[in-house]
Amino acid sequence: MKIERHLQEHRYSGVVVHNSTAYFAAIGIDKQGAPFAEQAKDLLRRIDEKLALAGSKKSQLLSVAVFIDDLADLPEFNKIWDEWVAPNASPSRHAVQAKPPFPGVLVECHCIAAV
Repeated sequence: MKIERHLQEHRYSGVVVHNSTAYFAAIGIDKQGAPFAEQAKDLLRRIDEKLALAGSKKSQLLSVAVFIDDLADLPEFNKIWDEWVAPNASPSRHAVQAKPPFPGVLVECHCIAAV
């Protein structure tokens, strides 16, 4: 059983690939403390980067969990998401209100993708 771990740190791996499936979380790391829209766009850029690292792409996303600090920002996230998501390849997705564990971070995603 082969397991690939990318971007490993002491506490976690940034991307894990097993059985042709990639698992990872992402935040807009370069935009912590920035307005919501900037964080959301940076988050989606990070998802693209992690998908590429795993040998995948956004059209291969299977499921995305969105953790958002304030559900009032969900319509704005949906607008940004709709411009980004691959046409005719929308993953299963759900959004919940939850405070991401990093100061200044307003949105985080957990993703599962085919590789």
